[in-house]
Amino acid sequence: MRKTHYACRELAELRLPDLPGSERGWRKLVDREDWSFREVPVKGGKGGVAREYAPPPRIAKLIDRAEGIIAAGERALREHAVVAKVRADVAEEARIRRQKGEQALKALAASLTEGQQQRFDGRWGIVQGWEVWFVQAQPIKRKRGQEVFCSLYNAGTLPPLPQITEAVREAFPEISGRSLARWESKFKKEGLAGLIDKQDGALMRGVNVFTKQPTLHETTLALIKARPNIMPHDLHALLASAAVDPETGEILFEAPSYDATYRFLKNWQEKHPELLTALTSPDEWKNRCMSAVGNASEDVVRLNQRWEMDATPSDWMLTDPETNQKRRYTCSVVIDIYSRRMLVVLSRTPKAQTHMFCLRLALLAWGVPEEIVTDNGQDYKAREFQMALEALGIKQRVTAPFSPWQKPHVERGIGVMLHSILELLPNFVGHNVAERQAIESRRAFSERLFQKDTVVELDMTPSTLQGHINDWLQGTYEQRPHGETNETPFARAAAWTGKVRRIEDERALDVLLAPLAGVRTLQKKGIAVDSGWYAAPELFSLVEVGTEVTVRETEDFGAVVVHQDGKFICVAICPERKGVSRKELAAHVRNAQAKRVKEDKKRMGAGAKVDPDRMVGELLRRKAAEAGKLATLPARGAEAHRSEGLQEAGKAARRIDHGREAAPLAPELQRRLDARRAERDNPQPVPEPEQKVVHIPETPELRFRKWLEINAIAERGEVIDEPKLQKWWGMYPQSSEFGALMRRHQTAGNNSGTTAATVVPVRTANGA
Repeated sequence: MRKTHYACRELAELRLPDLPGSERGWRKLVDREDWSFREVPVKGGKGGVAREYAPPPRIAKLIDRAEGIIAAGERALREHAVVAKVRADVAEEARIRRQKGEQALKALAASLTEGQQQRFDGRWGIVQGWEVWFVQAQPIKRKRGQEVFCSLYNAGTLPPLPQITEAVREAFPEISGRSLARWESKFKKEGLAGLIDKQDGALMRGVNVFTKQPTLHETTLALIKARPNIMPHDLHALLASAAVDPETGEILFEAPSYDATYRFLKNWQEKHPELLTALTSPDEWKNRCMSAVGNASEDVVRLNQRWEMDATPSDWMLTDPETNQKRRYTCSVVIDIYSRRMLVVLSRTPKAQTHMFCLRLALLAWGVPEEIVTDNGQDYKAREFQMALEALGIKQRVTAPFSPWQKPHVERGIGVMLHSILELLPNFVGHNVAERQAIESRRAFSERLFQKDTVVELDMTPSTLQGHINDWLQGTYEQRPHGETNETPFARAAAWTGKVRRIEDERALDVLLAPLAGVRTLQKKGIAVDSGWYAAPELFSLVEVGTEVTVRETEDFGAVVVHQDGKFICVAICPERKGVSRKELAAHVRNAQAKRVKEDKKRMGAGAKVDPDRMVGELLRRKAAEAGKLATLPARGAEAHRSEGLQEAGKAARRIDHGREAAPLAPELQRRLDARRAERDNPQPVPEPEQKVVHIPETPELRFRKWLEINAIAERGEVIDEPKLQKWWGMYPQSSEFGALMRRHQTAGNNSGTTAATVVPVRTANGA
C-alpha cells in the first residue's frame, strides 16, 4: 500500500533534490506552505502525538522516484548477497574436494616413482596454466578456449606462463583438448588425486574409489573391525547409508559400487590374514600367530623352583560306580617346570577343593615348591587355597586376566594329555574310513575337549579314566624326551642332586588342607558351624569372646580345627555330634574361662604403682570444685521429703514392681515405728548399744509375717539396722516357702479385706 503521509524526519532522510536536507528545514517548509497533516499517537511528542504531512503533487513525484531508487538498491544488495553466498559455497566445496584429494595423494605419495611424479606435476602445471590463460583470454567459451590453448601449446606459441615449465613440456610435449577437459573435470571433482591418470600403470592398481576418499576408507575399515565376518552385500548397503550425514544431509563421500566393495573386501582379507584372525578369533590368534620368541622357563634352574597349576577347559560327565548315575567331575593339573613332571587329579568335589587334593598329592610325591603360578580364576583365589599356600610358605603368582601365555607349560601339557589319551577313550572310533559319520562324531568330541566351560560325557567311571591318565603319565609321558629339555621328565627329576624340601608329617598336611569352614566369631555358646555349637576348654582359655577365629572342617563331623592369626588354638567339638555330655563340657569351659579372665585381670596394671580408686576420686572432686558444684551425700539423720503426689506415685511404682500394695501394719507395730522415727529425728546421746542377737521365727507363718513387717519398713525408705535381718529379708523371697505363703496371703486378703499380719503381731526373740 502506497504511503500518503510523512513525518519531517522521513522527508529529510529521502534527500530530495533542491529541498531541505534536515528535519528543521522541512518543518519550516510545511509551515510556510501550510501542508495538510494528521496527528498520530507517539511516545515523546507534544501531548503524546506527532504530525504526519500529505505532500503536494510535485513533492509526491520526487518522493516516488527516490523510493524506487532505494528499493532497487536494496534488491541489488540482496541479490549480490545471494550470489556471494553461492560463490562461497561453491568455493568451499571445491576446497573440500581439493583437501580430500590432497589427503589421498599424500597416502599414495610414497609409491610414486620418478616418472609418475613427473607426469603428475606436468598435468598439474597444465591445468593451472590453462586456468590463468582462460581468464586472460576473455571473452571466449570454455570448450573453444581449450582447443585454442592446446593448439598454441603444441605449436609452442603459448604466451609465457610460470606454470608451464620446461619439465612440464618434457613430460607432455603435446596435449589434446579432450585430455585437458578430462584433467580439469577430474581435478574439480577429486582434487589433486584426480590428476593421477590410468597411464601410470602399476600405480593405478592401488588407486581406487576407497584410496581416493579417506573418509570412505576409514569408514570401511571401522565396519570391518566391528563385523569381521561381514558379507560384501551387507558392507555395500552400510556404506551407501553412511555416505550421507543423517542430520545435515551432507554427502560425506562417494558411495562405492557393489563390485568395488567386493574387490576391496577380498583384497583386504588376503593382505591381512593375521589381523582378520585376531578380529574373528582372539584365542586362535594367540595359539597360531602370537609371537613366541622368548623362553618362559629360561630362569628356572632348580627342581621345584616353580610349578604351574590349571584345570582342563572342559569338565567330565562320568558314571558314579555307587549310584550308576552320571555325575560331573573336575580335572586339576600341576606341572613342575624344571623337570616337566605332570600330575592330574579327577574329583567330584568343587574345583577349589579339587586343586587342594591335587596340591596334596604333588607335595607328598615331589616335595614343596618355591612358587606356584595360577590364573586369576575364583578357584585359585579362594581363601582356603591361598591360606594353605601361605601356611606352607609357598609364593603364589597370579597371571593377568585372559593371558594363558603367562603359564604356557601347563597349558601345553594339558593339550598334549588330551590329544594323547584321546585314542584310549570309548569315543575313539578307530581308523575305519568307511565309518565317516563316526569319525565326524569323534572330531566333534575332540573339539569339545578344548572348549572352556563345556561338559564332555564319557561312558566310564572316574577310577577308570584316572587309571588311563596315570598309565599314560607314568608309561608314556614321563619316559618320552621333552622337546625343550631333550630329557625325559623322569630322568631329569631323578638326576637332580640338590636339596628337596619334604613334608614329614602327612597328618599335619591333611589338617592344613582340610576344607575351610570360614571365619567365625567366638560367642558365649562357642563357635557356630553347620547349625551346631563347637567348644573346648582350650578355646575359651586362649580366645576372648567376641573375637574372630578361622575354622577348618575335619573328617569327623563332630570336630573342627580352630586357628587364630595363623596359630593353632584347639580342636573344638560339638557334644551332640560326638556323643559326649554338654553339661560336663560346659563345666570345664567355665573353669578355663574364669581362670583366664582372672589371670588377665591380675596381669593388668600389675607393675603400676598407683591407686586407681584414689586417683579417680581426686579427679572427680577436682572437677566438681572447679565447676562450683561440690556437694556431700545426705547424712543419716537428714529429713526425707514427702508429699501426697510422691505417696501416690509410690503406690503406682509398688503396683508395677510387685503387682500389689503393701499390707497395713498392726497398730502396736506402727506406734513402735513412729517412736523410732521420732528418736531418729531428735537424736540423744546414748551409751554404746549392746550386741543384739537376732532370732528368726521358727514356724513358716511367723517367718512370713516377720518378712512383711520388715518389707514395709524398707518400702518407706527406712534402714534395717540388723545386718543379719537385712540379709534374710533379701534372700527369703527366693524360697519356695515364701511363694506358697504369698499366694495364700493374697487369697486371704481378697476374701476378707484383711491379712494375717493384721491379726497376729509378730515379735522377735528379743522383744522387738
